[in-house]
Amino acid sequence: MADALEEQAANGDHDPLTAHAVRKGEWTVLVEPSGWQGTTPSVAERASAGTEMVAVWALNANAEGAFLYAVDGTTRVCFDPLRPQDGLGASNPLDADMRAVGLDPERGRESGADPAGAALALAERITGVRLESADLGGEPLGAELWPLLGDVGADARRLEPDLAELVAAAAPEVRRRAAVDYARSWAEEAGVADHPEVTAALERAERGPDAPVDDHSELGLLLRSWGQEAWSPEPREDRFELARTSEALQAALHPDPELALRSALGCATHVTGRSREAARRNAVRRALGA
Repeated sequence: MADALEEQAANGDHDPLTAHAVRKGEWTVLVEPSGWQGTTPSVAERASAGTEMVAVWALNANAEGAFLYAVDGTTRVCFDPLRPQDGLGASNPLDADMRAVGLDPERGRESGADPAGAALALAERITGVRLESADLGGEPLGAELWPLLGDVGADARRLEPDLAELVAAAAPEVRRRAAVDYARSWAEEAGVADHPEVTAALERAERGPDAPVDDHSELGLLLRSWGQEAWSPEPREDRFELARTSEALQAALHPDPELALRSALGCATHVTGRSREAARRNAVRRALGA
């Protein structure tokens, strides 16, 4: 398995999302060769129920990473190893341990520590488990993953300043309508706007939903399947549009209109330069009164 991970990293392969289990003393170590599901709060809530868990997402090509510590269904600490000073509250139960491995909550990257190495060292310090290369040899128990829906709000802060101001100033019903129109536009681009589940979801979003999308509902399974397309060995040509549709529609169905719109817009901030997305965001600006 270790050789497979190294080869995948070198070749940039897009293998299916999988997880592999290794037993180390009283702990079970799960390795995701090409994923980060373990560092999402929705997964941590389930995985840590009645126990505790530590998750490390090593830095990827986009300099993104995460460290998460959860106990009995509650995330106690979650931060980006590159920016450990962000997102930590005044009461940080891992403050001393973080400082001991070079993840200074005050100095951040100025501490000079290797973020990925320090995050792994922090996990070892908490669990007492040191993962060796030999532990990943052979063929450990594994399974393909079908990721849960993302946590609405994770991308809500990543908006252009002018757009963020317009969203904050808009009335709830205006935000709701803009979020629905934005999600519908992505669905039209992906060619799925007439799908019965999508049509029903957009109508429900317009009325004002009373609960987020359930992972195991018909709609939830559909949106998850679209998100999974990006990791298929033979991905569809429209996988990008389907993934954005999945995220935007899930966001539009959030009960909070402001969070719904901010999250919908936040899922595509990395493609704002594309003509269609620029037009889509300008339409939102006009709807919000710009």
